[in-house]
Amino acid sequence: MQVAIQESPAERNASSAPISTEQLDRAIHLARENLLGLQLEDGHWRGELEADSVLESEYILLLHFLGRTEEERVQKMARRIRASGVCSCPMEAGRSTTAGRRR
Repeated sequence: MQVAIQESPAERNASSAPISTEQLDRAIHLARENLLGLQLEDGHWRGELEADSVLESEYILLLHFLGRTEEERVQKMARRIRASGVCSCPMEAGRSTTAGRRR
């Protein structure tokens, strides 16, 4: 059995030509300047925190063990995970753990 390995979009679009030291230095300089431009006066950066549903799922599991799944915040987290479309766990009755997976 052979498994096809797909390239990521970044790999497909990446140039195979080597870059010069000057190009690398320029890219690092521009990235540094961009980050410093976003830094606030007291030294921190502010941005949107992004995470997948794993942390919320594990928190729901913990609250389940503690007998606290009826709390409104738990219900909100579960609804948000279900609505995201990225849930890979059987959070709904009768849902298979392989639902939505490609074979």
